[in-house]
Amino acid sequence: MDAGALEELVLKEITPTAEEQEHLKRVASELVEKVAEAARELGVKIEPLIVGSVAKGTFLKDPDIDIFVQFPTSTSREVLEQQGLALGLKVLPKGRKQYAEHPYVQGEFRGFDAEIVPCFAITDPSQKMSAVDRTPFHTKFIAANLGPRQGGEVRLLKRFLKGVGAYGAEEAVRGFSGYLAELLVIRYGTFRGVLEAAARWPESIRLDAGIWAGASPGTGDAGAHTIQSGSTQAPHVKTLVTRGEPLVFTDPVDPSRNVASALSTEKYSLFIHASQSYLAEPSRLFFFPDPPRALTLAAIRSHVRQRGTELLGILLRTPQVIPDIYFSQLRKFERAVRALCEENGFAILHSAFYELGTKTLFLFEFEVFRLPAVRSHRGPPVGNPREREFHAKWMSSPQRRGTVHIVDGLWAVDVAREFTLAEHLIRERMSTLSLGKHLNEEVKLGFKMLRGPSLYNRANALPLTIFLDKRYPWEW
Repeated sequence: MDAGALEELVLKEITPTAEEQEHLKRVASELVEKVAEAARELGVKIEPLIVGSVAKGTFLKDPDIDIFVQFPTSTSREVLEQQGLALGLKVLPKGRKQYAEHPYVQGEFRGFDAEIVPCFAITDPSQKMSAVDRTPFHTKFIAANLGPRQGGEVRLLKRFLKGVGAYGAEEAVRGFSGYLAELLVIRYGTFRGVLEAAARWPESIRLDAGIWAGASPGTGDAGAHTIQSGSTQAPHVKTLVTRGEPLVFTDPVDPSRNVASALSTEKYSLFIHASQSYLAEPSRLFFFPDPPRALTLAAIRSHVRQRGTELLGILLRTPQVIPDIYFSQLRKFERAVRALCEENGFAILHSAFYELGTKTLFLFEFEVFRLPAVRSHRGPPVGNPREREFHAKWMSSPQRRGTVHIVDGLWAVDVAREFTLAEHLIRERMSTLSLGKHLNEEVKLGFKMLRGPSLYNRANALPLTIFLDKRYPWEW
């Protein structure tokens, strides 16, 4: 099947029917009315507003309904948080308090996931008072600049990003946000246009939508230019400060912000590769990949034996905090353990972590898991004023294994290695690592080190398979 026919079938499958869209519209309007009614009952002066993909018409089936509750800018942050939560919980009494920069309420309404988020009713996005205050401007910009047929192109791009594992700016994914997907379609015109451009992206790139907020809709030439050194910039804006991000996409609503700031190099590179692969051989699997299939335990053990490496697992309880916080700390845990091992001579080939219900399994594949009982310690050059001190220290040390000697003009001595097994090093030093507040607490409560039979069991078969099999989602 050619790409055009495939995309037409996928689009038909992912686009809500007219009846579904009408039902969603009624439910969203009802939720806005509920918010306004609750505000009147609580005596809270606010303006509710539907934002996100529902307001823009770029939603897939079963979307979230996002309601932003706009407070006057004269409202204090404390009052906004208190009244915003009270309002959200009144409308969604079974909802859950969630916390980003400030708290909001997440729950269910008429079968849809819903969020009620307080923000300030700013008139200029550059004068934001909280991180979410720009969102209504994003909604207005996309509604004004996305062509009537481009909603379907955005849906295809979002479904493609979901399929290849690169959709979502949250810490768990560090991929492409829905807003970034919409801007890419505005810039390149179509789903295929985005992929064709991405297939040629270099290691890093700077882009803009080609239209600035405040310009008349349709007057910008979407895709007309990229921001290169000294080239087109929005007038009278703060300088866009970046920190080595692979993709810089200047926000047309607030040109001091990079829309792609959450995008990791890994997901940027994955999208380039997926785009190249799809254009070479289009397949439904890019949109709807088959789920990974766990290998048998015998196959996993055989695979590890062939590699000649050693696998070590660490199992601990996942912190009971919001995902963006605990995923950040899980990554910090992985980096800290890896650094500890490598600083002590235990080379790690690969590492990753996987959520298993209420627990997290960290996997480390070691090139070097066991080290000799001695190591060489080098000292000052021969003739250096500190050579006597070096001699005196080590000749009297119980850790010395052999005499002090000269190697390449330096004094050296073989000393006892403190840890010969990576497992022992981790167990002994875990409590000294800086893992983040919540993970430090979980480590104190206890963790399990897994090797051999304790690691190779059915509960861990799928994460072990994914860890060892490096195929991409569309290749399973």
